[in-house]
Amino acid sequence: AFQDVRLDNDQRRPRLFDLSKHFDAAQESPQARYYGLLAAEQAKQQLALEVASEQYAIASQNAAGSNDPTRYRIADGYADTLVKTGDVERVEQQLGEADQFASDKIEKAQIQVLRASVAMKQRPSEERPAICAEAIRRLATRVPRTTAGVLAGIGTELIAGALRSDRSETPAAQVQVVKERQLALRLVNRLALFYRSRSPIRFGWTALMARKLAHGLPESVDVATACTVQAGFQMYTLGRYAAGMQLCQQGIAISRNRDDKLQEAHVAMNIGAALGGLGRVDESLHYLSAAEQAFVEIGAIQELVIVKSCVANARYCQGDLAEATRCSRSAFELAVRHGRREVFPGYLEPWAKTA
Repeated sequence: AFQDVRLDNDQRRPRLFDLSKHFDAAQESPQARYYGLLAAEQAKQQLALEVASEQYAIASQNAAGSNDPTRYRIADGYADTLVKTGDVERVEQQLGEADQFASDKIEKAQIQVLRASVAMKQRPSEERPAICAEAIRRLATRVPRTTAGVLAGIGTELIAGALRSDRSETPAAQVQVVKERQLALRLVNRLALFYRSRSPIRFGWTALMARKLAHGLPESVDVATACTVQAGFQMYTLGRYAAGMQLCQQGIAISRNRDDKLQEAHVAMNIGAALGGLGRVDESLHYLSAAEQAFVEIGAIQELVIVKSCVANARYCQGDLAEATRCSRSAFELAVRHGRREVFPGYLEPWAKTA
């Protein structure tokens, strides 16, 4: 009964965590694997990533004897969790396991996405976009290599986007195409975050590409993220705050439908930034504070750096220079301490370094 873990399991069974530890201690591997995997996936869904990592470790230690789909499911989930917790030193072993038991192109592509995610954390910042772009190209999505190509891509997508029907959807039969687009969208969203404070032109291309890839896909975290990426482009690059707010509302509706606290906090951050741009600073700070609190509870360091930077901007607009300086310094110190310097806006550094 415990040999394989099916995809239709009820993951809401009580005491999964206790059961996995009990059977692991009793050296009853099939039961330990079964409950460990279910407990890990439940914890991961609830953003309890440290618990998820512990439970995936139990499932992984007891994985011998299970079938290939279950071995892949354990290794892939474990690797994804390690990436999210920042424990990249142990990721490659799990990716090697996942690669060994992957059964199709999509599973192989998922491994490449995770490897790109690790590279984006470990490699020097100037090498990261090329690594991510190469992984996107493997998913049959074109990424321009030159600035001229980026500008041409922006022009093409602006025209195509204007002609694209909002009602059209990807045919359900094209399951593999949909999965490839979902993975490509995840990487494009990641590339957008990298370019957001570095290159308005390339950030614009990633925003338009995110719109193209998300078009017609079912609601998901990645589609909600694409809404916030597009909102950022509309607000920060084009100065179109009203259009950005509409996209934020779409993203928050998707997040609430999926009960996704992390993504809802992302959207609240973007709404706060939009209200700040419209001069509605008090309302802006309300949304930014809510997002900051959520990121603290979740432990999302990168997002904390960004939202603290947004708060610094809002305080500056409010005329509170002392608080703007304090917030800038807090965001900068957090970014440096956790190796997230690349997401801290360079224009705030003079404020952050003010004695």
